[in-house]
Amino acid sequence: MTGRFDPADLPPEMARAYRIVERAADDLATLTARAERERGKPIVVDADYLRRLAELPDAGPQLRAFAERVERGESEWDDIEHDCRPLPPEVDAIRRSANFEWALRPSLRERDPDPDVGRPYRLTWVDPVERRGS
Repeated sequence: MTGRFDPADLPPEMARAYRIVERAADDLATLTARAERERGKPIVVDADYLRRLAELPDAGPQLRAFAERVERGESEWDDIEHDCRPLPPEVDAIRRSANFEWALRPSLRERDPDPDVGRPYRLTWVDPVERRGS
């Protein structure tokens, strides 16, 4: 073969295979260009992202349990930081990483107060003079 390659010169079965490979190469080039554009941008973490994370085979038990609560309507993904204590390790790692952008906003629904938050330590005053007299 001399000169320029022309796919039209291929036998039909090879032309079909050539087109499949050519399409795959085009798709790869498109995905590579898209990945280059997205490199360095943080991954947006929303309710759908956490739901998909909980569905992964290696998701931790705390994250799976919270996903079940969300599925039953007992909580929402937006409230994971308030309703899931301690925070699942996956979520904690995401919150501390600069590679992720946290897009969840806690809901404004009525909640039971967290017994460990917002309660000042109370000291009972004992009068030292009265104590000596007893």
